Amino acid sequence: MKINKSTILLSVILTIALWFTACSTPTVSRDDSEDIPDSTLYKLIAYTLIVFESDAYNQNFAGKPTGDVDIRFEGTYGGSVKVTGSNSRATDVDITTATLVYTLDNVKQISSANDGKLISNITFNGAIKVKGSFNESYTSKSFSSSNLTASGTITYGSSTREFSDSGSVNISISEGKVTAEVFGHTVAW
Repeated sequence: MKINKSTILLSVILTIALWFTACSTPTVSRDDSEDIPDSTLYKLIAYTLIVFESDAYNQNFAGKPTGDVDIRFEGTYGGSVKVTGSNSRATDVDITTATLVYTLDNVKQISSANDGKLISNITFNGAIKVKGSFNESYTSKSFSSSNLTASGTITYGSSTREFSDSGSVNISISEGKVTAEVFGHTVAW
């Protein structure tokens, strides 16, 4: 039995095509987001809000005179922020205390966790009150909002989950531990 070169070539092409089709990565849509569970989503929303506040504080208040605060600035990735309240520094114990209200208008924040494998792209709207005491080695902060809105995407590997949610947010950071209630979901790390 003689095998034609065209038949062999066609067999190889079909085998390769079937192999690539069988190994394709599924696309995760909003309705099929089991790859990114709610616990991950709400942890990342809380984490992204903490990163935003820390960056905003360090860029606008760290190393500057303390006292009453009433400023506006643009978010790093877009949107506008108004901050009111006060901060103070007790140099004898090396502690900064702050009571600030961040009013966020389409403030976009991008952050990553898990060594860059988990990425958030979130837009926040609403006001969040931040109270805290901190220095380079100690942080005790609380975040609270009765009506914050967060929308955007989180990506983990090849899975992306879109979301839009609003409601109350309460976050507590103490001794390196975070406990958060975000839109009715409790998470901690």
